[in-house]
Amino acid sequence: MTDAFLGIDTSNYTTSCALADENGGIIISRKALLPVKQGELGLRQSDAIFAHLKQFPDVYQNVSGKMQEHRIKAVCVSSKPRDGTDSYMPVFLAGKTLGQTIAQTLGVPFFETTHQKGHIAAALIQSEGIRFPFTTIHLSGGTTDFLSVDEHGIHTFASANDIHAGQLIDRLGVLMGFPFPSGKYMEELTGKVKSTGRYSAIVKADGIWLSGVESQAKRDMEQGIPFEQIAADVYDVLSRLIIKTLDIFAPPSKMVLVTGGVASSDHLKGILNERSEKRGGKYSFTFSQPQYASDNAAGVAIIGRNLYYSKGDENAAWLSF
Repeated sequence: MTDAFLGIDTSNYTTSCALADENGGIIISRKALLPVKQGELGLRQSDAIFAHLKQFPDVYQNVSGKMQEHRIKAVCVSSKPRDGTDSYMPVFLAGKTLGQTIAQTLGVPFFETTHQKGHIAAALIQSEGIRFPFTTIHLSGGTTDFLSVDEHGIHTFASANDIHAGQLIDRLGVLMGFPFPSGKYMEELTGKVKSTGRYSAIVKADGIWLSGVESQAKRDMEQGIPFEQIAADVYDVLSRLIIKTLDIFAPPSKMVLVTGGVASSDHLKGILNERSEKRGGKYSFTFSQPQYASDNAAGVAIIGRNLYYSKGDENAAWLSF
């Protein structure tokens, strides 16, 4: 019987559990989207917490079967969105409470990390050639962050000031009649037409602005512009925004790891790599594996493994990647 580490993540989108082995590999990873009614844009925090508590037993049951085959050495949860004393979101309390209870029952250490670190750790799975320092772009419904990652931790150098990349896609997708979240449905439209560059990529010294794209896209919908065209141009502006942000803020590393739900888009990956190649390969983009791009607990489990072997030393745990 070998050692294993349980990870739990309860985000605005997904309930997830995962087991990492003693070598940092993933034994099993299971998740379930939070139920959102047609036409609605997500859940209130109180409703999301209730949904997590309701569906956690089913998600956990799928993982607990594998737990019987291993010695569980620690439990790790994402207890807040990102680093910083002002980072807080009630929905993560569901995972924290459940994780603490499981750890106490098993008599093993309990560790906390952030949702963002979990995304980065998950993105590093099967990502060859990524070494410190590197740049990370976290694109999701709740985050549009550009980060410099080194041996000492994570440093944000640019963020969205109004809405996030995933919010833009979801808001427009729901208006088009798609379920929430809408990413996979929007992406299906993008291969039908070529982008026209109709939306401006706004990046200033104080960060990124996307609400203007949303407003213009809504006007285009009202004027009868085909949904396919709008979708193609939304992904096009996101690719231009990424390149423009990197150019303006000039992070130390040109090696770029892209994670978050939006990173699961093959279309975005394709046009971003195409733009980079046209610029002489100035940036080297590595995208998270699709199964680890959207919200999941795999990275949290790996962080738990690293914290256990480093005896809770966060810096030493970070260096374990």
